[in-house]
Amino acid sequence: MIEEAPVSTHDVIIFDTHPVQYRAPIYAGLYERVGDRFEVVYASDMSVRGYRDEGFAARIEWDTPLVAGYPHRFLPGLDTGHGFRKHRRDGVRAVIAERRPKAVIVHGTHFEYYLAAMFFARLVGAKVWLRAETQDGVFRRSWLKDMLRTVALRGLYSFLDRAFYFGELNRRHLLRMGVAEGKLRPTLFSVSDPVKAMSHAQKAERRARLRQRLGIADTTTAIAFVGKFIVQKNPGALLRAIRQTSPGALGDAMLLWVGSGPLRDELRAQAEAVERDHAIPSQFVGFVNQRELPDYFLAADVMVLPSVSETWGLVVNEALQAGCRVAMTDAVGSHPDFGPLFGVEVVPARDDHALAAAIERLAPMARDFDWAARHMETYSTEAAVDTLAREIEQL
Repeated sequence: MIEEAPVSTHDVIIFDTHPVQYRAPIYAGLYERVGDRFEVVYASDMSVRGYRDEGFAARIEWDTPLVAGYPHRFLPGLDTGHGFRKHRRDGVRAVIAERRPKAVIVHGTHFEYYLAAMFFARLVGAKVWLRAETQDGVFRRSWLKDMLRTVALRGLYSFLDRAFYFGELNRRHLLRMGVAEGKLRPTLFSVSDPVKAMSHAQKAERRARLRQRLGIADTTTAIAFVGKFIVQKNPGALLRAIRQTSPGALGDAMLLWVGSGPLRDELRAQAEAVERDHAIPSQFVGFVNQRELPDYFLAADVMVLPSVSETWGLVVNEALQAGCRVAMTDAVGSHPDFGPLFGVEVVPARDDHALAAAIERLAPMARDFDWAARHMETYSTEAAVDTLAREIEQL
């Protein structure tokens, strides 16, 4: 039984599909700022109950609080639909009729749950606000699909009174779909930053402790892949790139694999060949939950994300928060936001030679925990909360 926070009359109802580990801190921070002027309404409790994630090929139970510290409720009939109706509209109309909000926030237009919230909000005269990661820059579609998508989204977006964008590609998408620039507000993609409150000495101590446990020498450059071992994230590109690096270019280096998934056995076999032929070993540590993950970013020196299709790439945020250098492809949605940073390399997707050259450039750089800290303040929970709170306060 999931305990729900007490509710009262709210100015804003936020419709979300299920509790998400990087949005929950925003809701908790928003409650500290505006109190119960908002409520989050979920269509599913699957992430609270735990679920099997096929991408990780494992059952996932998040070890960080997902529904603590903010008003929320779960609608009835959870997890009973599929596809467009995966998150059903059951209860949406009743919630809006009961609360009569001044505005609703939806996180997309791809489920009937969100469309119902937009429609019923309009019936009671509420404003419709969108906060979705949708963009056009890293996905390929046929001209017909793109045309139909454009027509549909232009129509849906015409209902919007406000759109909160996650990053540069998301902003461009909204403008291309006809949303006026005056309706746009930045709530840039953020994840909690657990290392922000640590001193330099604490970060160094945690880095050293984990590297000692993993058997990584102080002088070794740890090149990490963090995430699901799936085709979309293309983890094998890291091994192919290592094969193309110049002899001795990486010095004393090793590969740190944090995650799991259906490609695990294939990657292990390829990693053994790379170690045999190029003397660069790999260590696979398996799935690591949220509370322990920051230590792995502190322990790493370079983080590589060679995805062929990625809406944003939240591990890039986490890596930069810990001061890792980052190599990623232009198929990662955050590349326009982070690519200009001197410690970030962006290469064409599926170009293993370019990835190898990028890793060669990043590997010798000195380890600095805080080099990206100022830039990441814009991509923080606090910044997102501030924008949302100001909009609610102005209602």
